[in-house]
Amino acid sequence: MAKKRKMAKRASTKPKKAHRKAKKKAKKKAKNKAPGAVAMAEDKKWEREEDLRTLQRAEEIRKDPKRLQAAKKEAKEKMSALKKIEDQ
Repeated sequence: MAKKRKMAKRASTKPKKAHRKAKKKAKKKAKNKAPGAVAMAEDKKWEREEDLRTLQRAEEIRKDPKRLQAAKKEAKEKMSALKKIEDQ
């Protein structure tokens, strides 16, 4: 009977131990990272999200012929202005 209790007790503590180990490991990992590395990771995440938003906006513009034409016209005007500066 005592063996059964011990086995039951061991089985119930394994998930707790695994959770504690994982938590400790994550804490140690975070501790080893320099503050700058964490900031860089956050910057990269923000950049990926911003790139996604940019691609979504570009797709919206491509689907709307009037917006696309207006954007192309604006691009031509900007290119012309840059060409004038370059020729000076």
